[in-house]
Amino acid sequence: MVAPKAKTLTELVDEARNSDNAAWNELVHRLGGLVWAIARSYGVPRDDALDVSQTVWLQLARRLDAISDPERLGLWLSTTTRRECMRYLQHNRNRAPVVAERLDERASLTTSTEETILQSERQRLLWRAVDQLPDACRSLVRLMLNDPEPTYAEISEALGIPLNSIGPRRQRCLGNLKLRAGQL
Repeated sequence: MVAPKAKTLTELVDEARNSDNAAWNELVHRLGGLVWAIARSYGVPRDDALDVSQTVWLQLARRLDAISDPERLGLWLSTTTRRECMRYLQHNRNRAPVVAERLDERASLTTSTEETILQSERQRLLWRAVDQLPDACRSLVRLMLNDPEPTYAEISEALGIPLNSIGPRRQRCLGNLKLRAGQL
């Protein structure tokens, strides 16, 4: 049995314009990770990233008829998400930075106090080193630290960089991060 051919973005957008819930669900399934990865790459906390994502999808619902090239929907979502993140950051600039978010929220409750303190300190130093990276590297590293890590295609679209340059840039950025972390 042959699996049905996946619909194009144009087909899904056309169906979503006609209030097809399955098409909306497929759009969110295909492109939701991109929106999420961008929001998290801007340092938006998890709970607030959910709000940012929801706002982006609501904006799409309101402007769906204005999308002239549905095959470029990922680009539209990327731009809209970045703008929404900037609004969020501007609105919340007086809040304490969310640099100390735990990388592994599934840490065992049986971990000793000393281990917890050491892990917290390592994470604090890591995020401090990440914050010292140049903007391009900082955005890439934050994206790579998402769970699940976005694909190279999602990273390319989110950051607007060629797909074939991600690997070399990733290697340079991680080397830069290693140097900065060693200096802390």
